[in-house]
Amino acid sequence: MHYATALDDTDVAGEAIVGAGTQSFDLRNTANRIDESNVTAGVHFQLARCSTLRVATALPLRTGDNRWFDKEVLVQLSRRF
Repeated sequence: MHYATALDDTDVAGEAIVGAGTQSFDLRNTANRIDESNVTAGVHFQLARCSTLRVATALPLRTGDNRWFDKEVLVQLSRRF
């Protein structure tokens, strides 16, 4: 299980001087905060004396702006000499 959150609200970068007047704009994360939750699982296989195979996946538990990806899959084959 993995959980990540923002420690504070986002900052706003705001005014620009355009010509004789001041133009306001808003540069920030519109969601303001991030709360991300993922679950990760995997298995480790000993194939031979010098070889291992690892297969793992990560799945997000949240939706909307707090979901950064659909899924991740890892396959790793190691051979020691």
